[in-house]
Amino acid sequence: RTLPLPVVIWHPSVPKRAIKGIAQGDGVLVYGRLNRRFYRDGSGAGGRSVMEVVATEIKKLDLEAEGSA
Repeated sequence: RTLPLPVVIWHPSVPKRAIKGIAQGDGVLVYGRLNRRFYRDGSGAGGRSVMEVVATEIKKLDLEAEGSA
C-alpha cells in the first residue's frame, strides 16, 4: 500500500548530493526500512508509538511525466 507521507531530512550524515535538486513540496520515492518505536510515559500506564523510515535511497518523482502517460 502506498501512502503520501511528509518526508523530513534532518540527519547530519546525509550528504548534500543525495538531496540535490529536491525542494520542499516535491514528490519523492523513499526506499528503506520502517521502524516502529514505542515510548512509555513516566507512570508506565500509557505511551505513544512513532513510525519512521530509515532511508537507504531517495529519488525525486517526475509527476508531470507520469500524468501525461
